[in-house]
Amino acid sequence: MMAGYYFSELSATYASSVYLEESDFMVGYCYYKQSPRAELDQQTTYKAITAMQMFMVKHPTSQRITESNEIIKEMTDKLVEKSYISARLYYDLGYYKSAILALRNSLIQNPESKFREDLMFLILKSSYLLADGSIPSKQLERFQTTVDEYYSYIGEFPDSSNSREAKRMYEASNKYLENHNKQS
Repeated sequence: MMAGYYFSELSATYASSVYLEESDFMVGYCYYKQSPRAELDQQTTYKAITAMQMFMVKHPTSQRITESNEIIKEMTDKLVEKSYISARLYYDLGYYKSAILALRNSLIQNPESKFREDLMFLILKSSYLLADGSIPSKQLERFQTTVDEYYSYIGEFPDSSNSREAKRMYEASNKYLENHNKQS
């Protein structure tokens, strides 16, 4: 923490120093080393990314550009994992409506996420569990949403390890919709 501060002070105070490039890199590197695991607050991770981007702008011909890009990628992957963990927490707590919103937001923010399949499956499962536990006046719309989520999921991941469970939720939703249509 102190090293990062002193490197930052050196950059600000001695803008023409022969150590300016090294100092600017080390500011970002110090934040990188302080970055906690994905489950914790990621403020330092954001600072590491910003400091590395600033280094690359200030020193575009540096030999450390490749290393800076690797650090940025690693930090970005950590933020993607944090987003997944945070969204999944709502599902784990049984707050399915909030889970759907958080899971969708995670997908929007990180469309190429390595967690994409899990996110989409959890949206489907949350949608089904929300519909199943809803009051009768809300079930029709929510089961229809579950069917839509099934088509989105199975269209993108037809050979998923979760396809059997997804199909079970789809069939249960369809059965409810058919019964409701017969009664109407």
